[in-house]
Amino acid sequence: MSIESYEAMEEEIEDLRLTALALSRIQSFDPGESISHKEMMKKYAK
Repeated sequence: MSIESYEAMEEEIEDLRLTALALSRIQSFDPGESISHKEMMKKYAK
């Protein structure tokens, strides 16, 4: 296996890992626990 193929495979695995994480977070998302962008800016903006 070439270095390029190995690196491409690693990138694809990382993409799949991130996709699985995002899907998991979407499924457990509770809008009642979220805050708006405006609230975030007010709280954390410098």
